[in-house]
Order: sequence, then structure tokens, then C-alpha cells
Amino acid sequence: MALRVEIKKEEKEIKGEVEGHGMQITPFPGNRGTRGIKLEGEWHNVLGNRNFLETLDQEFPRGSYIKFTERKNKKGYWDVAEGSVKKITRQEAYNK
Repeated sequence: MALRVEIKKEEKEIKGEVEGHGMQITPFPGNRGTRGIKLEGEWHNVLGNRNFLETLDQEFPRGSYIKFTERKNKKGYWDVAEGSVKKITRQEAYNK
């Protein structure tokens, strides 16, 4: 009988106002990559399709309020979970 071990990924929800975007996309194989987004004074790595990353600053411009889920990767760094970036209202961003 095999022992089944479930590894629960660490994750956290981040909310706030967009202050800026990384200028360049760091490419990964298969039309994927990462691009930085600055939220409340901290940079976060957004992973995903390069087409989505190219339009990140248009979909979520400076001054927008957003929320997303961050997950710890295998190397111990926090990355924005793909598909988790959503626009929200100012009230939602700062409501505990």
C-alpha cells in the first residue's frame, strides 16, 4: 500500500492599487513569460501567456484597483497565480 502525501501550496490574496508595470517580459518556453506589476509599493511577478502580459498595462492601468492570488513556487518565490488578476472597486481593495 502506497503512502499518499498531499502538498498544500502556500498562497495569499493581495489587493490594492496598481502603481506601475515592468517594462519587459521575461520569456519562458511555449509563448509564456512573466512581467512585474507594482502594487502598494511592492513588486509582484505575473505569470502567463505573453499576449496577456503585453496588454497587462492596458487591462490594469495605473490607478486601477485589483486583487489576485499569489502562490509560492518550487524555489520559494511568490508568483501571481495565472488567471487570478481581477479588477475590483476601491472599497473592496481597502475593506478588511
